[in-house]
Amino acid sequence: MYRKFRWLVVLMIKKIFGQWLEPTSTKQYQFYRDGITDALIHGRRDEKKLDEFLFSHFYKRGYDFGMWLWNEQQEDKDE
Repeated sequence: MYRKFRWLVVLMIKKIFGQWLEPTSTKQYQFYRDGITDALIHGRRDEKKLDEFLFSHFYKRGYDFGMWLWNEQQEDKDE
């Protein structure tokens, strides 16, 4: 009984930590893309996306990448 429970706990932990590394599901990619779009086009974060526990990490990463892209565009315009 203990071995089965331990095995399930290990699988759950791997699944949770695996979600924080790289986007693998369609919804994770959707949040990542939404973060990029909000940074480049809207210039502000969507608070509703930040409240999603399992997917807000990907939204934040996309937003940060979108802000980096926006800054690169601004530097190119200045030159």
